[in-house]
Amino acid sequence: MTAKGFVFLLLEDEFGLANVVVKPHLYGRARSLVRAEPFVRVRGELQRKEGITNLLAERIEPLALPRRAPSPVAHNFG
Repeated sequence: MTAKGFVFLLLEDEFGLANVVVKPHLYGRARSLVRAEPFVRVRGELQRKEGITNLLAERIEPLALPRRAPSPVAHNFG
């Protein structure tokens, strides 16, 4: 969604939801990340007002997740 060129994202983590406000110049640089990466890290200024949390994005980068170890083999003890 845009308003005067700004892009607004909804970010969710273990603490809840936050609105992410992305300025046009940053979105131009990070568009492919925002649209294609399943997980991103957003850095910026956190603002809280009247119970609403906003993050004014200054940097967006892919979130590198560690490779998962193979699942252990299930054992049937019954």
